[in-house]
Amino acid sequence: QDESAQPLLIAQDESAQPLLIAQDGSAQPLLIALDGSAQPLLIVQDERAQPLLIAQDETQDGSAQPLLIAQDESAQPLLIAQDESAQPLLIAQDGSAQPLLIAQDGSAQPLLIAQDESAQPLLIAQDGTLDGRAQPLLIAQDGSAQPLLIAQDESAQPLLIAQDESLAVDWIAGNIYWTDPKFSVIETARLNGSHRYVVVTGNMDRPTSIAVDPVAGYLFWSDAGKEPKLERARLDGTERTVIVNESISSINDIALDYKNRKVYWCDSNTNMIERVSYNGMDRETLLNHSLDNPHALTLYQDDVFWIDITHERGSIKSAPVSNLSDFTVHLHGLGDSLKDVQVFSRDKQSGVNPCAFNNGGCSELCLFNGTHPVCACAHGKVSLDGKTCEDYDSFLLYSRVVRIDSIHMFNEFNLNAPFPSIQSKEFMRNAIGLSFDYRRSKIFYSDIQRGSINQVFFNGSGHRVIVEHQGSVEGLAYEAVNNVLYWTCNNDATINHINLTSNDTKVKTIINLGQNDKPRGIEVDSCDARMYWTNWNSHSPSIQRAYFTGFDLESIITTNIRMPNALTLDHKARKLYWGDARLDKIERAEYDGSNRIILGKVTPQHPFDLAVYGDYIFWTDWVLHAVIRANKYTGDDWVWLRKEVPRPMGIIAVANDTTDCFSNACLVLNGGCEDICTLDAAGEPICSCFPGRELIVGGTRCASSDTNCTADSFRCSPGACIPYHLTCDGIAHCGDNSDEDSSYCAFRVCHNGYFQCSNNRCVFDNHTCNNMNDCGDGSDELNCTCTDESHFRCASGTCILSSFRCDHDADCLDASDEMNCPPRNCSGLHRRAPMIACNHTTACIYANWLCDGENDCWDNSDEMNCDAIENCLIGGQFPLFELRTVSLVGSSHCLS
Repeated sequence: QDESAQPLLIAQDESAQPLLIAQDGSAQPLLIALDGSAQPLLIVQDERAQPLLIAQDETQDGSAQPLLIAQDESAQPLLIAQDESAQPLLIAQDGSAQPLLIAQDGSAQPLLIAQDESAQPLLIAQDGTLDGRAQPLLIAQDGSAQPLLIAQDESAQPLLIAQDESLAVDWIAGNIYWTDPKFSVIETARLNGSHRYVVVTGNMDRPTSIAVDPVAGYLFWSDAGKEPKLERARLDGTERTVIVNESISSINDIALDYKNRKVYWCDSNTNMIERVSYNGMDRETLLNHSLDNPHALTLYQDDVFWIDITHERGSIKSAPVSNLSDFTVHLHGLGDSLKDVQVFSRDKQSGVNPCAFNNGGCSELCLFNGTHPVCACAHGKVSLDGKTCEDYDSFLLYSRVVRIDSIHMFNEFNLNAPFPSIQSKEFMRNAIGLSFDYRRSKIFYSDIQRGSINQVFFNGSGHRVIVEHQGSVEGLAYEAVNNVLYWTCNNDATINHINLTSNDTKVKTIINLGQNDKPRGIEVDSCDARMYWTNWNSHSPSIQRAYFTGFDLESIITTNIRMPNALTLDHKARKLYWGDARLDKIERAEYDGSNRIILGKVTPQHPFDLAVYGDYIFWTDWVLHAVIRANKYTGDDWVWLRKEVPRPMGIIAVANDTTDCFSNACLVLNGGCEDICTLDAAGEPICSCFPGRELIVGGTRCASSDTNCTADSFRCSPGACIPYHLTCDGIAHCGDNSDEDSSYCAFRVCHNGYFQCSNNRCVFDNHTCNNMNDCGDGSDELNCTCTDESHFRCASGTCILSSFRCDHDADCLDASDEMNCPPRNCSGLHRRAPMIACNHTTACIYANWLCDGENDCWDNSDEMNCDAIENCLIGGQFPLFELRTVSLVGSSHCLS
């Protein structure tokens, strides 16, 4: 069975013909024949196989004879009973017990079982893998024993697991947990299989057995890797703690004593049963018999139940917790394929936590952390309300042929995909090329089996064919400014496009290449209106470009190139990245193909497609079967984002600014460069000069090559020299105004020995903190050190001499040296025109200066309460203003 296969179907027709069990469309069915004479059932695997041996048991009363199925002559028979209502066969533990609803395949591998609190259907994980890769969890619902698939999402897609080892149920929240030792993760989902979520990852080698205590909010598991251990975490995966990592070898199973908060485990190598407190204290050995081999265990009330795969040829035992040596054998002769044991009782699953009420308010998963519910989202992130889920705004998408998966770009430890897998049996058969329209949340993909180009929304809805009959399209590129989709066609060596704004789906061929050309990867740049593509021409492989109209086709890379597969553009840094699948390398170059640099630390085996975003490149690799991330500057810092991907195809970095070429720093004041602005790999401006000119000190300006100025001079563009401190002061000292050029002044950094003012002027270092405003904005007098009482620090940070304090003259830019001073009598300063004192400073002003739009009081208080003052003047009265002799400055009272 593979990922696309249907679940096993058990059917019985109306004429009581033999049962037919089919695996998939191509498999040979297993036939169970039942004749009217009640002869024993024969199970035949295929024409060449020996049939399974079946013997008919004899009962004492002669009624309802159960059938015994034996795998071979030496095997202990399984007991099978048939229900009176003619339901499918049920496997019973013994003659009197209620049958368990378990389906067993021809390999007779036993099944793992868990049960929820309300005696709902058994949750059964099938042992062994399907198609060597994955398997669904099966739920036997009732007597009909129809298998159900736990769904990955609400669309009921199968939940595929590489290798499940153990399961546990949070019966309060309604979640199921399981370990996956192949990928070293612990996952959870709702009991119906929805909202699958990786809850624990990292620092694990091979997680196996698992148990949960939903009342205490704890998750326990064993790690059977190189350093065996028993670990604990909260149900949301936080607060991970190793509770046992000494004197253990291979823990087969763990069980919890919820009441006393103890963890029990059995070790197949030491043949012991031990226990420890939840906190890792009080470790005890309860059973240590060399002849016993405990393989799985569970607790009920004050007893421990366990299975032993060697004692009495496979047995089920129980004993009091106080003395496990005093055990009782309940069943024996069960063989060595026993896997698990459980006691089903409502008493075992009691208690409550906040997740029991309205799912803790969570829209998806509720994970109790011991104190409060923690909401988690299978896809997307938890919103600011802490309850609901919202989409991520940036992520990777890559094709896996029959589906498109998403990955987090920068958090490799978060294995929960940003979006559910996108797949469709109708539309998606062999998806290769990918592109996206961020504003409309659309994905474009090419399907080379259908020969079509399709679209679908980020959330997997809205599959639609855009154009058909396009042949082998492996490269797609969406141009957002004009809403146009471009692609390469390998069959007829063409570059094509379609305008998505128009209802007309007519395809326009822009470029017809030669007979031997094989265009593959393609990217577009809206700012230059150019498209770039790789060409597999076996005689002359190349990377080519042309304008959107097809004009000016040129080959920009033609040497040291064999099989150019992948191609992507770094729009911010204006760099081209490409991968060679034959030479096993990834290169970076300018848009024109110059300045080629091989990322030496990257050693891809077969790069198929590339994407770039931020400081990283991402690629899919056919030989490594992986999706990989690395530093885009050097190729360092390799990270495996996904492993064991059979056929990784196209990849795109989805974000609102991935294709934003307008963020190019050279587009703003030419990047601070006087002549030519280019970008380095990080997107930072690099300045250069036109012929006959050279960069001068500062690295942004150019001047004639035959002019020399001193270090303390500025070289004007025509060649004259002026003092450096006169530049960017608002006055043109150069004949061509080059000393006041905005592209220079906005970005420059002052030379050594100069202080950079806040307004970007440069003054001598020794002109700072000299009680003079050399910068013009006072920034050279800020944050100065007032070393002794001979200086006063202004509120703005400037230092002045203490003798300037309260001298009736504002020496601080904020006039703080004239505040909180002794009252000043202004009335006698000018007898012909009496003056009044300001409220907060020592300034004296004339009454007609009030509300004249000028800051005469140095703190603007003479321009406050102007409506009340105006009313006084209109009424022929004099405003009360002077607190120190008459009234408050700016008071709303008037004197006649």
